Amino acid sequence: MLAAALAAPASPARAEEAAAPGSTPPPAPPANRIALLSGAITRDEAVTLTVRLFAPGQLTGSVTFVRATHVRTPGGGTRTTHITATYARTTATLAAAGTTTIAMKPSHRTLRELAHTRRTPLQVKLSFLPTGGTAGTLGFKLTLLRSRSGRFS
Repeated sequence: MLAAALAAPASPARAEEAAAPGSTPPPAPPANRIALLSGAITRDEAVTLTVRLFAPGQLTGSVTFVRATHVRTPGGGTRTTHITATYARTTATLAAAGTTTIAMKPSHRTLRELAHTRRTPLQVKLSFLPTGGTAGTLGFKLTLLRSRSGRFS
């Protein structure tokens, strides 16, 4: 009795699955995982990242920072507000899965804005859209440090 219950399909859909042994299940979507292998800020203040991707597709990276700015108030005074600004961004298209290195270099305007800061926290965000899949993201923080002379160390 127990053997007969286990051998019989429980629903009509399962009966079709059991009856069609030659049919294959739909393929799994491509992996949208991003594995960060290393990350550094080079002497020319570019953010260099080495990542491993598990499928071909498009990799997009952006680096932002928060800066303070002064805004005039209607009463004639000023107040400080914070703005999220773009440090650098890049896009790379990969033909095959594997390891790749991307460099995101800041513009001269961004470097001028940060010329008098010694410590700047940077927010890094990577997004990977595999061919035929959905996007996956990875975010983390880096800190840009400068010596007292204003040069990056």
